[in-house]
Amino acid sequence: MTPGSAFRVVFSGDLRVHLRDPVTILMMVVLPVLLFPAVIFGGQALQSQQQGRLETEVLAVSVPDAALRYIDDSDALRVTRGALSNDAPDEVDQLQASLSEPIDGVVTLSYRGTGARSKQARNRLRSVFERWRDGDQAHRFEAAGRPVTPGEVLAVQIEDLATAGDRAGQSLGRYLPLVLVFLVMGGGTYTALDLFTGERERGTLETLLTTSADRRGILLAKYGLVVLFCFATGLCALASFAVTARLGIADVEQAVDLSPTALGVMAVLLVPLALQLAALLVATASYAPDFKTGQNMALPVLLVAAAPAAVAAAPTIELSYALALVPIANVAVASRAALGGTVEAGPLLVCLVATGVHAGIALAGASRLMGREQVVLGSASAGDRRARGNYAGDALWTFLCALLALWFLGQTAQHLHLARGMAFTQLALMAGPALLAPMALGLPIRPLLSLRRPAWSDVALALIAGVTAPCIGQLVAAAQDPLLPTPTRFLEAMEDAILLDLPLPALLLLFAVLPAICEELLFRGTIQGLLRSRLAPLARVLVVGLLFGLVHLSLTRILPTGVLGILFAVAVLRSRSLGTAMLMHGLNNGLLIAAGHSGALDDVDVPLLVLLAGGAVCVGAVAAMGRLPRAPRRG
Repeated sequence: MTPGSAFRVVFSGDLRVHLRDPVTILMMVVLPVLLFPAVIFGGQALQSQQQGRLETEVLAVSVPDAALRYIDDSDALRVTRGALSNDAPDEVDQLQASLSEPIDGVVTLSYRGTGARSKQARNRLRSVFERWRDGDQAHRFEAAGRPVTPGEVLAVQIEDLATAGDRAGQSLGRYLPLVLVFLVMGGGTYTALDLFTGERERGTLETLLTTSADRRGILLAKYGLVVLFCFATGLCALASFAVTARLGIADVEQAVDLSPTALGVMAVLLVPLALQLAALLVATASYAPDFKTGQNMALPVLLVAAAPAAVAAAPTIELSYALALVPIANVAVASRAALGGTVEAGPLLVCLVATGVHAGIALAGASRLMGREQVVLGSASAGDRRARGNYAGDALWTFLCALLALWFLGQTAQHLHLARGMAFTQLALMAGPALLAPMALGLPIRPLLSLRRPAWSDVALALIAGVTAPCIGQLVAAAQDPLLPTPTRFLEAMEDAILLDLPLPALLLLFAVLPAICEELLFRGTIQGLLRSRLAPLARVLVVGLLFGLVHLSLTRILPTGVLGILFAVAVLRSRSLGTAMLMHGLNNGLLIAAGHSGALDDVDVPLLVLLAGGAVCVGAVAAMGRLPRAPRRG
């Protein structure tokens, strides 16, 4: 049977079976159609109702005698005496907000930010204060012989060029892409698991793949079915959103008139998005040994896919040419721009092309994974994998344990005391898992972690690479700055670390020597060693670099530290010694700490040519490692 014939037969057969499955219809049609009117706009209607009731409620406030004349009946305020206190409970019959007597020309408006009534009273008192201020200013103008009101001195007229539909669409577009990703993943997850793990448990997959039908056609047919269900789910959700928004179920006055262009752009963006997410789901279903494990894996995979879509919630991030290259995030921001009427043709075209490329890469990876024996027989148990030298799962668990410990324990310890917390983080949360993991697996530590003496030539090259490594970090940071600028909070945290009341040797020990030893033991030692028999060298260094970037718990640091992590991993790979990576890591951190401590980095703009030259030297030094013959060992 040809691939085309196998594709048609398997696709049509599986399609008929799943269309008769009530769970499939529920996930693909019913849930997406009912979600928007029932949850989003229904919740908005409830919020509007509660807000309307709160706006008409009379609230108790306290104001100075001079402000009493500026309170109108429309303010719905009941003036009482007393002071607002943190100890007093926030009850209906008690004071909700207050204005103080002017002290040195300053009036204090007090309220409780945890109470809805108190915040509503704050808004009303703010209007009272503005009338009080304007009246006082008018009185002073008149007393000075200039009888004009402040509004007559300078008036302002506010004009919003965006339509009401654009404003509402922009607001709704902040969460719509994230909801769409959840729905599309939900609609395709059940189908993908049933087509692979479900049929594997029933024995039908093995029977099908052992027939004369072409395996490529079979696998593509199943993948195509998952794509179809993902796209259909997204289309149903988009149609439900469009109808619900147009009818204005929550509030007729807030109805959103979505243009055909916006809907068309979003429908087009659904196609490559469905291809991407379907490939991810098929790869997950192919890897899962059984249906239960696949269900357990579905939630982490969903969170990984949904994280980039959450970028649309940040109103300051716009669809640029750089962001158009980021998977899933580009579709999310493009959808928000389309709803708000601000989408531009150039970035949108790049987004479509890039998303198509991402889908093709994901499809190629999924096809390669689907062609393996595990698709038919299922994944081996942990014991069988370890017996064959496959410790990839153990490497992942080691990383996740270190990441969770760093998130909950390391950050808390550093918040309590930065110096002691940093030492605890490195010694206990980095070096600890690095040494405990091979001991628990019964593996020899020295060969696994590449704890051998490097050649002197490699030491010299590591010195050169370590001195020039900061150029690599600055180059990568500068390249990503238009897309992800370094937040001020991170810069302040780095400044706090450098300006600790400690001598420079202590700072170097905490932020250069300890990370160089402990982090390298974990990443280029244990994790890279556990992946040695599972991944090819290129894939191994890329994975280790990515994990090294993720462990720094900052979106803006993932790429710069990840690239440095890749260089450190290549150094270990070429020199066959963890010592070269430790030396490079320590020099990179130490030079930055020393320069910052001495003030050498203040207002210094390193020329781009110098950074490029330093980066080239660093990469060249790492590439030259391991090329000179090693001296024979004595004895």
